[in-house]
Amino acid sequence: MHPAHNMPPAGIAAQADNHSDDGAMAALPALPLVELITSLRILIVEDDAMIGWLLGDMLELMGHKVSAIETTEDGAVAAAARYTPDMMIVDAQLRVGSGLAAVERILRDRFVPHVFVTGDLRGVRKLRPSAVVIAKPFTEAGLVEAMKSAREAARS
Repeated sequence: MHPAHNMPPAGIAAQADNHSDDGAMAALPALPLVELITSLRILIVEDDAMIGWLLGDMLELMGHKVSAIETTEDGAVAAAARYTPDMMIVDAQLRVGSGLAAVERILRDRFVPHVFVTGDLRGVRKLRPSAVVIAKPFTEAGLVEAMKSAREAARS
């Protein structure tokens, strides 16, 4: 996507250059487990292009591969069939179609762990009580935890 995607996860390069007074390299902070263990193929479903690109950049800097960024329900369903993602990050409300409906259609073919992002937590939880949902705006740490929860839910 962008040349910046070839960079290590955020903060790593800066930490590597951080030396103590005696010349030894300072200890690197522990990264979330999901970043260290598995690089996932991720489908992003987000109707706001700027948010989609920023989310894609964040995920790629974490070491994941963004398979596609789709803006519509039909586009999401087609991309899921084409790219067989390991994870989906889905805006619950789209301008064309619904993120909730897109996930329901995709899950008919195969299960894919997914995280809903929304400004309406109550509305999504009312419709999908067991869904992994995070509120917009979200942090990188919050996204990592939600992805971890979605993967754990898929295993059970």
